[in-house]
Amino acid sequence: MLDPTLSDWLDRQADALDRGDADPAALLPRLAAAGVLGVAVEERLGGAGGTLADAVERVAAVAAHSLTAAFVFWGQRAFIEYLLQSPNQNCANACSATCWPAAWPAPPGCPTR
Repeated sequence: MLDPTLSDWLDRQADALDRGDADPAALLPRLAAAGVLGVAVEERLGGAGGTLADAVERVAAVAAHSLTAAFVFWGQRAFIEYLLQSPNQNCANACSATCWPAAWPAPPGCPTR
């Protein structure tokens, strides 16, 4: 279910993430690179497709390796869903395909504030 590279990294970093000793800027790009942020996002918007239940399953899969990483993932995924459901389609479109790839912290075309 999870990319093996992400699973291995989470296993190695779980304790450091829980203690707050890991580089906080490293986690979100790893999640994005593994493609988990795009689950349940329509392919036309740059996502991987699937259902919201698929996204929840991915959060649970991440939690099996690191609860801290799962909490970060859940927070990011909740924000993504908020954008997808927003009546402001300009915002949702601006933050779709350019914002899921591992180009954080400031992907081209994404608002910085």
